[in-house]
Amino acid sequence: MLLVIAMLLAPVALAQAPPSLQNTDEEQRRTAELHLLAVDLRNAIMKHDIDTLLKYVEVDPDHFISLDEARRVLEDPRSPAHCLLFDTRCRLDQLWETGGDGNPYQISAREFFQKHSALSIGVRFYGSGSRRFDLAQILYVIKGSPYDSSFPKWLNDPEHWKKWGEQYIDACLQRTADGWRYHAGAVGVFFCKDD
Repeated sequence: MLLVIAMLLAPVALAQAPPSLQNTDEEQRRTAELHLLAVDLRNAIMKHDIDTLLKYVEVDPDHFISLDEARRVLEDPRSPAHCLLFDTRCRLDQLWETGGDGNPYQISAREFFQKHSALSIGVRFYGSGSRRFDLAQILYVIKGSPYDSSFPKWLNDPEHWKKWGEQYIDACLQRTADGWRYHAGAVGVFFCKDD
């Protein structure tokens, strides 16, 4: 009897899940990773913890050529990256100086977090093919806001970026051999390059 049960169970135990279930498992695992990472990033910004932010910096010619360079940029109170992360007044001064006062990125991530302690964290994957779950956008959405109640549908609106800082802020990351790293174009930290 035990041999019959073992023979019946063996094919099930060895069978692989269908690809759609594998994607679901991988998506759930990566989503859980990114939720933890999102909390880590939020706490680092609130504490002005440059060392934690540097854990997620990718060193390459398009971003930073070294972690020392990234540290200098993040610690420089007049750098755009520092202002976007930590200092709204500095950010507004920079926008005024460059004539970019219509730019929606008028609040620092830190001030957004200070103003809105109740946030929902959403994750959207936007990779393709075998890298489907290697590019991700973390969205910090004001809990109870119109964007919270309609997540993720509003992401399909090509004008959603105009509500950045009012309804949400975001961070884009890519999964590398070294773990999750910012995927943010010239800024190099936190924000998404296509916002």
